[in-house]
Amino acid sequence: MEPVQALSFDLDDTLLDGSRFSFQETILPTCADLARVIGLEANRILEANSKTWQSYWPEVEEKWALGGLSGAEVSLEAWRRTLMACGRDDESLARLARDIHSQHRRKALRLFDDVHELLNVLKPRLRLAVITNGASDTQRGTLRLLGIEQVFDAIVISGEVHENRCCGRAGRGTHCRLAQPGRSP
Repeated sequence: MEPVQALSFDLDDTLLDGSRFSFQETILPTCADLARVIGLEANRILEANSKTWQSYWPEVEEKWALGGLSGAEVSLEAWRRTLMACGRDDESLARLARDIHSQHRRKALRLFDDVHELLNVLKPRLRLAVITNGASDTQRGTLRLLGIEQVFDAIVISGEVHENRCCGRAGRGTHCRLAQPGRSP
């Protein structure tokens, strides 16, 4: 048996601690901040946002994952619909809501506690890849904010290759290239 030469990771809930994107850490403070700015009750915004995501996300999830929509576009439209449900049809308020939510999301981004140590141990020994579903702006932005983008020899984002990471040619091709010494990913 040949020695392992490469290792790939999923981003979400493998390296990235998704529990930090909790309702309490992102949506609640966004709704509270927005309520103070626009003079609506936070609970009203929260309820409208919940209903918006329940109906909107199934419509756009695949387009977002395959690069047809950016994360910024999806977020803006979700907040536009949320505010419309609250009787506020104002594009500038939708942009403000998206920006406030984006700030809270950035603050909530955290790797699992052992990820830096693990990557530091593995990097000198193996070629590393991250393969993840999502829009390029969302996933690359996350990797940059976490400070780990440069650690990987290959990054495969479904929104950039326009196919799902789990069963797509891009994911398999990355594994093959990583396993061949002297070959660029």
